[in-house]
Amino acid sequence: MLNTERLHILPFTPDMAGDLHRLSLEESNRAFLPDEVFETEAAAARIIELFMDEYEGDHGPFVYAVTLQDGTYIGHVEAALTGDGDWEVGFHIGEDHAGHGYAAEAVRAFLPFIAEKLGLEEILGICCEENIPSWRVLEKSGFELEYEGQGRYQGFVRPIRRYVWTPAAAEDIDDFWARFVREQGFHPKTEYREAICLDEYDSAEPQLHLVLEGRKTAGLTALRFWQWLECDLPEQGDFSILTDREGNPRCVLETMEVIELPLSRITAEQAALEQGSAVELEVWRTRQQARMEKEAVSHRYDPEADPTVVLEVFEVVWQA
Repeated sequence: MLNTERLHILPFTPDMAGDLHRLSLEESNRAFLPDEVFETEAAAARIIELFMDEYEGDHGPFVYAVTLQDGTYIGHVEAALTGDGDWEVGFHIGEDHAGHGYAAEAVRAFLPFIAEKLGLEEILGICCEENIPSWRVLEKSGFELEYEGQGRYQGFVRPIRRYVWTPAAAEDIDDFWARFVREQGFHPKTEYREAICLDEYDSAEPQLHLVLEGRKTAGLTALRFWQWLECDLPEQGDFSILTDREGNPRCVLETMEVIELPLSRITAEQAALEQGSAVELEVWRTRQQARMEKEAVSHRYDPEADPTVVLEVFEVVWQA
């Protein structure tokens, strides 16, 4: 359903009952989410049946499994109605996989999806004051602190933090660019080359987040694709605007270097710039080759066995 750089977020299936049961028994889950503890695998199986029944409804709860790319179940993320009729996000990542940023990665991907599905203008995040890992996840996921003090949680009055998340308001791309030019002191007639979305065909936005975090610093395209577009190649010093899937401008990129060479000559260091992390070079090349062949078929030009590629190295020079 949703894919991030490291995770899959997908509907529960009956075969996940054992994993759900096992993770629900962890001490952190017992301490902060006692109503999500399933003492037997049979109890977990029954609740999964409920999850599956609710996917096509509109009342929830909407609970989805979180797995690693290899299919390993590591937890879940959910949206559920509070007693006041508000929608609240929930999540749990197993202790064996804690500390790697998986919870925030899953929540960031899940929020736009569930907000669009339910037509929500805001989603709450509520946690105990003492549950520091949870409120740090909420803050990393774009929630803003709305209230800190005594409140009802899991049937008891205790110190809580209540956060709220709202979808980013769209800003016109030209207005965004004008603000960048003004704040950075460029000539008012300075132009940008293009506005691009790296995640146009993804359910989530893994590449966007990698760029914003400074980990992904290059893009790779086939030279034949540029020729098909009948566009000039990017040049050092060009500016581009990076948007999310909804077209909201998120940052300005400056092209630092443009390298043109066969795919077979790309080095592991260059590939890591494109991927945002260290790569197994041959695996990376095979994946890029397949992507470019699919692109060639889609645009009706002949695929190449070792395509000439354009590696554009960039930097984020401004974020709103």
